[in-house]
Amino acid sequence: MIYHYHQIAEILNCRIVGNPNGYIRQIFTDSRYPWFEKESLFVALKGNRFDGHQFINELYEAGVKAFIVNRLPENTYNDATYFVVSSTLEALQKLAAWHRLQFHYPVAAITGSYGKSIVKEWIFDLLNQRLNIIRSPKSYNSQLGVPISVLQMSANNELALFEAGISKPKEMSILSSIIKPNIGIITNIGNAHQENFSTLEEKINEKLNLFESVEKIIYPSKYDALDKAIKQRFPNKTLCSWGYHENDWLKIESTTSSDFSTVIQFKIDQKFYTVTLPFSNEAFIENAMTSLLSAYALDANLERLIEQAALLSPIDMRLELVEAGNNCTLINDYYNSDLTSISVALEFLKQQNNRPQKAIILSDIPKTGFSEEEVYKTVAQWINNAHIHFLILIGKEITKYKDFFHSQVITFESVEDFLNHLYQIPFSNTTILLKGARAFAFERIRQKLQLQTHETILKVDLNALLHNYLTYKSVLPPQTKIMAMVKAFSYGSGLFEVARLLQHHNVDYLAVAYADEGFELRQNGIHVPIMVMSPETQTFEMIIEQRLEPVIYSFRTLDLFAKAVSRLGYSEYPCHIKIDTGMHRLGFLPHEINLLTQKIAQYPYIKIKSVFSHLAASEDKAEDEFTKLQIQRLQNTANKLQHVSKDKIWIHILNSAGIERHSQYAFDMVRLGIGLYGISNSGVLKNKLQPVLSFKTIISQIKELGTGETVGYNRKGIITKPSKIAILPVGYADGIDRHLGNGIFKVKIKDKKVPIIGTICMDMCMVDVSDLDVQEGEEVTIFETIDDIETMCHILHTIPYEIFTGISRRVKRIYYHD
Repeated sequence: MIYHYHQIAEILNCRIVGNPNGYIRQIFTDSRYPWFEKESLFVALKGNRFDGHQFINELYEAGVKAFIVNRLPENTYNDATYFVVSSTLEALQKLAAWHRLQFHYPVAAITGSYGKSIVKEWIFDLLNQRLNIIRSPKSYNSQLGVPISVLQMSANNELALFEAGISKPKEMSILSSIIKPNIGIITNIGNAHQENFSTLEEKINEKLNLFESVEKIIYPSKYDALDKAIKQRFPNKTLCSWGYHENDWLKIESTTSSDFSTVIQFKIDQKFYTVTLPFSNEAFIENAMTSLLSAYALDANLERLIEQAALLSPIDMRLELVEAGNNCTLINDYYNSDLTSISVALEFLKQQNNRPQKAIILSDIPKTGFSEEEVYKTVAQWINNAHIHFLILIGKEITKYKDFFHSQVITFESVEDFLNHLYQIPFSNTTILLKGARAFAFERIRQKLQLQTHETILKVDLNALLHNYLTYKSVLPPQTKIMAMVKAFSYGSGLFEVARLLQHHNVDYLAVAYADEGFELRQNGIHVPIMVMSPETQTFEMIIEQRLEPVIYSFRTLDLFAKAVSRLGYSEYPCHIKIDTGMHRLGFLPHEINLLTQKIAQYPYIKIKSVFSHLAASEDKAEDEFTKLQIQRLQNTANKLQHVSKDKIWIHILNSAGIERHSQYAFDMVRLGIGLYGISNSGVLKNKLQPVLSFKTIISQIKELGTGETVGYNRKGIITKPSKIAILPVGYADGIDRHLGNGIFKVKIKDKKVPIIGTICMDMCMVDVSDLDVQEGEEVTIFETIDDIETMCHILHTIPYEIFTGISRRVKRIYYHD
């Protein structure tokens, strides 16, 4: 794109301050991206807890000269240009809407409760051999993501595929005005975001606002409310439904599923066809049929599309972070390779500081709408700015441009060639980004590099964790700081990855239980303030050396800490005072505060950063009076301590449930723990939080057993009829409690619940799969939803904390991130 400054001012109807002459080639919104062009325009977005305006000076020094702002910075530059608007987000949306009008090829908009990204990617797979397609990167479907996606359109493209997602009323009309689609696709309708709509019909109609300008609408007719709404609202549009109804445009005649494929016979335009889909999962089948019909509506060669549909494969739309051999970390992001997703992956790689070296394995980049040389020159510039230690290029196209890259470069024409020479490549203590187009099947590289240790895994959804973090942020006053609890291995989810994500999103503080946890965080690139809640006195010197901040909870710890600070020659070293307001664990009692103030006055070289306490029953309405008493005790104590301090002392007492039920007492900071993982102990935010952890394994072996046979230790599992059992490689040493055996708890296989049979062993357990058609190697879910966790807690008479922290470290953690 090339837009002159006067064009931008005219589009935005705004005033220009500074240099009025110039043009831009690129628009960006994230100041952390180091790979912007010289002729770039930075949009200074502003939210409740972030403000892009504060990065303007830094970006100017880096070479950016054009900015969209809603207020001028204190220091302006004569050679810079400032477009002053009332809302920078609305300005970005206006630019995107105007940019969209410059192109006249088909634009398809995809919405729905689930499956938008999968359907978009599968339509791309079905059509990209014939058409040059621009599409939303990853799941960019929000009020910000849609304009970023649309601004990628170029004259070289022949089709655009854009997702559009909403969470509340009055959002879709904005997205529709930006995308201006002429083809509409809706994947389904479900419960997502229903809490923001009074009825299902209201939500459906909000989604359908996307389709006012379209000529065709593609959708599954099985959702009765959706089918009815579309027919009532759009009687004059071409409605391309699919399903089992006689009046569906594509009518399914029969479906036959085996273990790993599904054969569907259907009729369309009075002709009969058969398609074989390479999966049997119901959701995959539904998304595949919507994709196939959408592709047919865009390209009439149905026979060719049916052939390609047989090659569709499930796509994971998220970055995956896993451990690899030789002390390496692997970032898997090989479901596509367009320019925007490459920049996102590079930013994620930049955040990873737990290994001394960084490497990238990059394939040819498929059609982008730009010339080959222009594409690889741009990508090379980004990678050269990312300080990569070595780079592996795979493909006949990209290797022609190896001289564009400044890093040590190793080239291979194919994945097979790379794998044959893998033993020669020095992967050690390295974070490796796998970034390849799907045609290169980089999963083969992953299989060779990934550390294969245990087929039982704990999936950690970092997107959901970030969503939960932002949800709690949204109910707090803007000035209130957040301390995130990452003790106990981040509630079992993994210490570094969670801390790194929160640091990237500007968390104010982290908290650990013991000094060695803080030491590990510091060794792995975590630089935000860290509070140590239960410091052992012999670790005070290490705490100080690692810039950790201890909790002082007794006169003994105060004296020993003060001596350590003095001995090491520090002044005003920060610490935190713990007050026992009624829970009666660690902490000073209220009657000890007068003596505490006297002692603190004797130690001018320590600084009281905060005073805090723990609420005993913040989630329990019946204990609200006691909660208020605890809060009052803390306030009284804080007032006394403030009198002997020349600096402001922060106050904090609210935990996750406290934030939900008592946010009026947020004070200076809150401590967010279990809520990060989607657990609302009070229930107030239950419908707004997302589950973060999912515990999964596979079927190791399947056996047929006859009546009277027994299963497991002490012959507790008795077979009362001919049965089929599956043996799972997960036991109580992995974190599945023995009390869940003998039919008490059920795991999920192929969306069906099956009981654990017999006693749970140390390393394995057995389940009854008599009523299922399953194979060895099939995935098994122990828990993945909040309801699963609550069921397990109810059976065991325990709490989610114990479930999460009880998952053994030998269980491999796999991290997902958009």
